[in-house]
Amino acid sequence: GQSHVYFRADGPGTRLDLANVTTLVGSRGEAFGLVQTHIEAFNGGTVDLSSATTATKQATFVANGAGSVIDVSSLQSFDSQFTNPFRAEASRIEVSDSGQVLLTTLSSVTGIGLRTLAGGVLSLPALTAFSGGKLATVIRADGSGSTISLPVLTSFAGSTGEAFGLLTTKIESINGGRVDLSLV
Repeated sequence: GQSHVYFRADGPGTRLDLANVTTLVGSRGEAFGLVQTHIEAFNGGTVDLSSATTATKQATFVANGAGSVIDVSSLQSFDSQFTNPFRAEASRIEVSDSGQVLLTTLSSVTGIGLRTLAGGVLSLPALTAFSGGKLATVIRADGSGSTISLPVLTSFAGSTGEAFGLLTTKIESINGGRVDLSLV
């Protein structure tokens, strides 16, 4: 759609059951790309998207806080399909402060930012292909203990920079964070 959409579980024991969803189609990103679909687990909440195998368009997954879990364990591909030059990185996966986004089968991403903060750990054990897409993307581990683990990633293509020709893919390990790209 053309407005922000939020799916949020906030608080211990809070559970949002979307287990019957097999394909997640995020927002179209119109209105200069400022519109997204947000999937969020905060403060011990759980979002169950365990049957989703594909995600497209503008969507963010954010898990923040101990016990916070977004289960997308069947997700195999995530492609933002984003082409609006007014906004970069319309989709991202972000983990902070012991939250978890379960992505055990995700094998390819295009135009998706990856972020960990405040000791968050993002493990993508099946990810073999990363493409920055057409706009700027960021892979960032920020803070002591913050880790992005990409142990089987063998294909890495940065942003094509089609929007203005200046946009890139950045890989940042800052303030003690760590990004594992050992096979690339």
